[in-house]
Amino acid sequence: MSPPWERAQRYQRTMRENGYRSIRALARATGEDHSRMARVLRVSKLPEAVLAALREHAGNARVRAYFTEKRLRQMVAKKRTETAMLREIERVTGGGEDVVVGAGLPPPGP
Repeated sequence: MSPPWERAQRYQRTMRENGYRSIRALARATGEDHSRMARVLRVSKLPEAVLAALREHAGNARVRAYFTEKRLRQMVAKKRTETAMLREIERVTGGGEDVVVGAGLPPPGP
C-alpha cells in the first residue's frame, strides 16, 4: 500500500483532473468509502515542505512505519509548526542517510 501522503496526492489529482467537486462524488466514482477518503485527504493540509520531506524519504522504512495516516492527521490537528514537523522527520530518519530497518547495518554515525 502506498504511504498516506501519496494517496492524498493521488485523490487530489483525481478530483482535479476529473472535475469532482466533492469527496463524496470521488468516492462514488471510485467505489471507496468517502469518510476514509476524507481522513486521507486531511494529510494534504500539511505544509508543502513537510510533504516534500516525506516524499524525499519515502523509501526509508522508518519513515513509512512511523508516519502513519493517523500520525500525520494528528500533526495536522495539533497545528504544529513546520519547523517542528521537519525536525520530527529528521529525527526519524536518523538525521542523515536513509537507513533500512532490519538491514543488519548500524545507523550512520554523527
